[in-house]
Amino acid sequence: MSKRRYRKIISKGVYYKQLEKPTPDEKNIILMATDSIIPFSGGRNYLVKLLKGSKSKIMIRNNAEKSEYYGKLSNLTLDEIQRKVDWLIVNGWLALEQEWKTPFIVHTPRGWESVKYLWVNKLLDLMKKKPEAFLQKIRDINPQIKHLLLDVIEEGVLLHLNLCLLNGER
Repeated sequence: MSKRRYRKIISKGVYYKQLEKPTPDEKNIILMATDSIIPFSGGRNYLVKLLKGSKSKIMIRNNAEKSEYYGKLSNLTLDEIQRKVDWLIVNGWLALEQEWKTPFIVHTPRGWESVKYLWVNKLLDLMKKKPEAFLQKIRDINPQIKHLLLDVIEEGVLLHLNLCLLNGER
């Protein structure tokens, strides 16, 4: 049985002059949407269609409309979204890898660090607003994100305790 080969690929059709830098909010949306499609090895085109809110057969078949990122950038054209995704690829936030003939999109280490903090902020917000939903969501979260969340909570508790001590409160 042959080994599967993974290799990095350069996206075809990327012209450096046509790249478009996303806003910080757009970058965060693209990174988190990428995180949502990594489990089933989605590609760059699938990501673009997800963000646009496409109603293509593959999107319907994969129940893409249930994703919280479905149509998040629907105010942009497919071409504009693709240029922003390509900018993130060229600038080291995302990467295209290939298993046999199928390319799929993944985070680079730089992108993954950013996604971990985005997840922590999302989980902290969820914990405040919907504790039950938080408890369900935290079960399926990557262990690295869980550890970072605990570190952030610990820092917040220690900061609160230090402030109380400075103010003479108990």
